[in-house]
Amino acid sequence: MPTLIKFLKIIDWLSEKSGQLGKWAVLLLIFAGSYEA
Repeated sequence: MPTLIKFLKIIDWLSEKSGQLGKWAVLLLIFAGSYEA
């Protein structure tokens, strides 16, 4: 699942850059990903 790996890398980058905001972005990405799946 290359898309999952991309998500994990993005999530990791976001959490480094924005901390708390990154956690919200993670939730949004997971939510959007679950709809596409």
